[in-house]
Parts: sequence; structure tokens; C-alpha cells
Amino acid sequence: MNIEKKIILLIVLSMFTVLSVSASYQLILQSGHEGMPVDIKWHEKSRTIISAGEDGRLIVTRPEDNKILHRFRVSEDKIYNIEIDPSNKKVSIVTSKDGIYTISVWDWSEEKQLFTYELASEPLFTTWSARGRYLTVGNLGNPSVLVLEGRTGRRLSYLQRLPSLYNAGYIGSTETILMTYAVTGAIRYWDIRSSALKLSTETLPNLQGIKVLQTDSKTTLFAYRDNTLYLINRQTGAVLDQLVIPGIIDVSIDELNGEIDALVVNLAGTTLHEYMIRNDRFLPRDFGGNNLETTAIPLHIDTAVKPVRVLRKNGTSYLMSRTGSLFADGLTGFSPIIDDQLWHPGSMAFSGDHFYLNSGNMILRFSSPFFNETSKGDTNLLNDIIREKIHTESGSSETGMIVLSDNIILQWDKNGTGNSYGIRRFQFNSPENEILFSNVSPLQKLDEIDDGRILTVDRS
Repeated sequence: MNIEKKIILLIVLSMFTVLSVSASYQLILQSGHEGMPVDIKWHEKSRTIISAGEDGRLIVTRPEDNKILHRFRVSEDKIYNIEIDPSNKKVSIVTSKDGIYTISVWDWSEEKQLFTYELASEPLFTTWSARGRYLTVGNLGNPSVLVLEGRTGRRLSYLQRLPSLYNAGYIGSTETILMTYAVTGAIRYWDIRSSALKLSTETLPNLQGIKVLQTDSKTTLFAYRDNTLYLINRQTGAVLDQLVIPGIIDVSIDELNGEIDALVVNLAGTTLHEYMIRNDRFLPRDFGGNNLETTAIPLHIDTAVKPVRVLRKNGTSYLMSRTGSLFADGLTGFSPIIDDQLWHPGSMAFSGDHFYLNSGNMILRFSSPFFNETSKGDTNLLNDIIREKIHTESGSSETGMIVLSDNIILQWDKNGTGNSYGIRRFQFNSPENEILFSNVSPLQKLDEIDDGRILTVDRS
């Protein structure tokens, strides 16, 4: 690949917002959904957040290092919800078109669709078994429960004659028993292979968001109805505790530790109500479970966030805005996980094995033998590409940059006046040691004439 083709390739890259480069030199746009999110889930095994939006994209975000690992389109049609295989990097996605509902299963690590299954009506629920052996679907038709092989999507001849419609299901780690819940309040336990009824009980009707807590004996259900949260013994159906929070628009529970976030919108604004479950009771997290108070102090959310979804996992609260951005709670409140959105490079430069992008006070450097003048365009060289980022002391929103033959970087301010603006001289590995040559007026252009001399053009 000649240098002209390389430049064309990298100009295309510079049109992206800040990029992430995977091991297979895939370039991933570090930006959220383009519009309203549909669903957001946590995958414990990979410690990632999986989200789907009205833009038809699936986004996989790793919050520990603020990086989007995958961002790709999974559907041109309406997405209803997603469910995550706990043991594998797979997700089921429910979509519809022209009255036909489709369950598609994707391997997000490969960005590859594995199989699809069509239904004549919207599924009442989809759920993965704990080890991913089964994908179970609540069906409005006959049979009322479909059991698909989690690996291939092949329909299995299990649970063919169950007597009712079911709105929730759960298969634990043994993968031998399916628990179902019907809107009548009926909780049933079925042997998956024989369809034998193992246990039956009754509880409250019309519950939603049913989750089995993975604490202690795993006998407690969490659910909600309208503005009321419930804890229920799933073997007896008895209500253990309940909590009313007016104005709930979304709820999230961490099944592993029993922590709950309820997102509320009312006349007072948008607030987050934080609780935990201890001894089968709802207790405010802000009192650490040691106070007699039973009502949490609402956490007010900045109006700029505009959240519509909430996720609570591993001691951290996450919010997703109506514009598709993901926020995480920290010491100073909620802030975007991806902080480099809408960064547009203004200049670029090559030097040896390095390619530089510059805008404002930020410079990105991509390092690979691919960028060297002697490279023959072997894209396999991009397998080990390294991405680095630095910030300079520039206060200008628009800057230019050149890299000299000795890898010295010159960055100049295109707007702003005063002693703190001008030309900065530094090395990429030590930007804190920059030398500033102040300039009276902003610079439009800078070129190297020869060793020790440069030509500048003022914007005035």
C-alpha cells in the first residue's frame, strides 16, 4: 500500500470520533446509541454492559477502563428487549417486522449472528438457563413454552403440554427445573425433560421484572407492580416485604448482592432511590442497614443527564440517557463513561512507526510498523497497534500540529490571545516538559523550513 492510500485510509479514520482499536485492527466508534435506548443488561463473566437501542445497534461497554469493545448493527427492525447468556458472550434479541417476531442470537465477541427463531406473536418472556444450555421462550401459541438449544437454536421436545400461559421463567444452575410465573399469580416448577409438575404455589398477580436473588438459599423473588416493589418467598408465595416509591420509570436489582436502584421522575425532578435487601427486608443503602429509617433519601440527578434506564451492579449505579449515552456514579456524581465523544481531529502527522491526530489540547498517537514509509501495506501489522493519548497545556479549542524529524512535536494555537497562547514544543512521552513560545495573535499555519527555523502565518 503506497503512502497516498495510507493517507486516504487515515483521513477516513480521522472522521470518526475517538477510536478504539481491537486486536484484529477493528476500529470501534467510542460513542453511545444514536437515540433512545431500548434495554441495558450486565454480563458478570466479562464484566461488561450490553445495551440495545432504537438505532438497531448493540453496544458492549467495559466500564472499568471506559471503553466500548463492540458497536454494531443487529437489526433494521424494532428491538423489544435483550437477554444475556450468563456463561457465554451471547445475547438474544427480540425484534418484529410485518407482524412476525424474531428471536435472534448473536455472539457479540465475533459480532456474528448464530441463529434465529420466528414467532407469530410477541414472546411473553425469554430467559437463558444459568449455564446457557437452554433458551426458553414464553409463547402465546401452542405450546406455551418453547425450549431452544442454546448453542444451535434447535427446538427441543421438552415442556410441550403445559396448561397455561406464562409471563416469566427461571432456570437455575442445575438446568433441570423451570420455574414459571403466570399473571394470575401462579408459580409452578416443572421438570424440563419430563414436564412433571414438581411444586406449585400462589402469590400476587400481575407482577413484572421477576428476578431470583442469588443470595443465601435463592428462595427469594424480587418483583414490582406499578409503583410497589415486592420480596416474595418463591416456594410459598408469601410476601416478605413491600415498598412503595411513587413515579418509578425503571428499576434495577443486582441479584448477587441484593442492591436496588429505582429511577423516579416526578414534579420534583429526576431522582434515584437506593435500597438493599437484608433479612428479606428493603433497607435504605444510605444508612448502611443500621438505621431504623425505612425510606431512602432520594439522590437528585442533574437535569442534563435525562436518564431513562438504570443499572445497578457490583456497587456502581449506571444511567442511560434518552440520547443513548451511558453514565456512571462517582465521587462527583454521574459522569459519562465515554468522555471522548464528538472529538474531531484537526490535523495529522506521520513519523516513523507513528501516526498522530491532534485537536484542541489532545493528541492521539497510533504506533505500528504499518505506518512506516518502508511498509508494504501489510494490514497484519495492525494486529499489535498501540493507541496512546496525551493532553497539552493549550487552552485553544483549535490547534495545529507538526512532528519534526527528531520526533519533537510543535503544536500551535489557532485562536486565543495572550501570554498563555502560542507555539508549544515538547516530546510525546513528556508533554509536561513543554516549552511555550508566546505569540501576540493566533496562528493560521506553521511549517518547518529547515533545522532550527520555522515559518508562521498569523490569522490576522
